[in-house]
Amino acid sequence: MTFKLSLFVFSCFAIPFGLDLFKDKYKIIKKISVVVLCYILGLLIGNVFFQDFSHEDVATPLFEACVALSIPLLLIQSKIISFIKESKQVVFSFIISLSSVVFMTILTFILYQGKIENLWQVCGMLIGVYTGGSPNMSAIAIALEVDPTLFIKMNALDLLGGGLMIFLILSVFVPLGMKFLSKTNLNKDECFNYDNLHESRGPLKQRLINFILFLVLAVLALGIAFGLSQLFFGKLNFIFFICISSVLGIGLSFHKKLSQQCESFLLGQYLLYVFCFTMGSLANINKLVQSLDNLFIVVAIVLFGSLFLHLFICFLCKIPFETAIITSTACLFGPPFIGPVAERLNNQKLLIAGITTGLFGYSIGTFLGVSLALMLKNYG
Repeated sequence: MTFKLSLFVFSCFAIPFGLDLFKDKYKIIKKISVVVLCYILGLLIGNVFFQDFSHEDVATPLFEACVALSIPLLLIQSKIISFIKESKQVVFSFIISLSSVVFMTILTFILYQGKIENLWQVCGMLIGVYTGGSPNMSAIAIALEVDPTLFIKMNALDLLGGGLMIFLILSVFVPLGMKFLSKTNLNKDECFNYDNLHESRGPLKQRLINFILFLVLAVLALGIAFGLSQLFFGKLNFIFFICISSVLGIGLSFHKKLSQQCESFLLGQYLLYVFCFTMGSLANINKLVQSLDNLFIVVAIVLFGSLFLHLFICFLCKIPFETAIITSTACLFGPPFIGPVAERLNNQKLLIAGITTGLFGYSIGTFLGVSLALMLKNYG
């Protein structure tokens, strides 16, 4: 068991590293994208080689740590001035996404009223998780006195449906949208160039020092965020923790020398690959098949319907596809998933847009969820 666990942890770091290392040599890796391949290989390895033992206790803290570390590392390369210039369009797109989630949830309630017990509670939790995140769903479950069994099942369905959606966004929706829909007009002087990252060569010793420096800075940022959370809340408050670590990352981006080094982005990008692989390994195909009941259909309608409705309205309003998909990701999944989508879009400028709107979603998700749930309860 210990050997298998060690092998799993080794795979989580080695396979993403190998894909990233050979992506320029083997064009098929670049064409499919490292992010998508990490999800696919994680899914296969988790369901084939590690199916006979529980690796969730290791995988969950591993991908949470990778996300937490990657946020300040990626934001060191952010261009906040560029975000401010386009913030009106980003905010408008995010409002459309919020409205789409609310509309699809109400529509689902009308369609399935009387077919699912305590549907008003289900809809409240869906609003919370798809306008904010898991912390909002937990808060709503407590506020509405949701049965623990229902809450656990909703968490499982969110993990399964969300994992499938993220995979489709990265592997299908982004390539199709970039090919056929309008794109953001990027100023190359304001945006970090992904394609030239590996061309930035210097002495190996200096690059290793830079990697260590940025890793230490990221750990310090998380340490400060954790310490402040303990000071103000007496515990780890996830929303506050992400907010402070993001602010510290943006603050470091104003240091000219730090923001000109590519190692912070490369390290953050690698941690995102580890996150994608680990997240893929947690998706249990057997559980997905077993969960295909009315409740799963409700989750799927809200999740997929919200995305498609949002993209359609953005298309009518001539909002660039990149802005639409990043704000959809921020609304439906929150800040942790912004990095992989921004990397797939090859547009690092959208990191601030996604994380900022995602944090705003955290702040209003609980209020929206509880309010709508009570409204639907009275309606029903």
